Amino acid sequence: MEHYSLIWYHIMKPTRILGISCSTRILGLSVFYTRSLVDYGVTLNKQSWCTEKQDRFLGLITKYCSVHAITNVVLVVPSATHQTLCWQLLHNAIIEFATSAGIVITYFSHSELYTAFAHPIKKTKASLIRRMALFYEELEPFELKQLQNKSKYYIKLFEAVAGASLQVLQQ
Repeated sequence: MEHYSLIWYHIMKPTRILGISCSTRILGLSVFYTRSLVDYGVTLNKQSWCTEKQDRFLGLITKYCSVHAITNVVLVVPSATHQTLCWQLLHNAIIEFATSAGIVITYFSHSELYTAFAHPIKKTKASLIRRMALFYEELEPFELKQLQNKSKYYIKLFEAVAGASLQVLQQ
C-alpha cells in the first residue's frame, strides 16, 4: 500500500508557491500549498539601500523557502519605469537564489495582475485589494489597515497573493 502512495505522491507532487512582490523598502510574501493560501506577510525596511538590507530581504525569502519547502517562486515585476538600479540588484539576487536552489521561477507584471483580478473598468490598487480580500477572507484586516494607513505598504502583500493566485489558476 505504501509503495502505491509514494508513486502517487511523485506523480501528483504538491506545488508550493511563494509569491513575492517587492520594492527597495517593502517585501510582500505569500505561500500557497497547491490551491490554499497558508502563509503571508509584509516587511517594511525604511533604511537606505545597502547590501545588509538586501541580505535581510533574501534571508526572509530563504526562510520562507526552507520552512515551506517551496517548489515555485512567482515574482511580481513592476513596469520598467519603476525598476530602479537597487530594485534590479534585489531582483537579480532573488533569481540567483531561486535558480541555485532548483526552484522554478515565474514572472508576472503588474498589468497582468490587474487585468486578471482588478475591476475590469477601473484597474486600481483598491480594486485589486478588494478582490483579493473577497477571495481570501483572512486578508480583510489588511484591507482595512491599507485603507486607514497614511503609508500604503500593504499593497505589496496583496500583489504577492495575486501573483501566486494567478500561478495557481494557470496550473
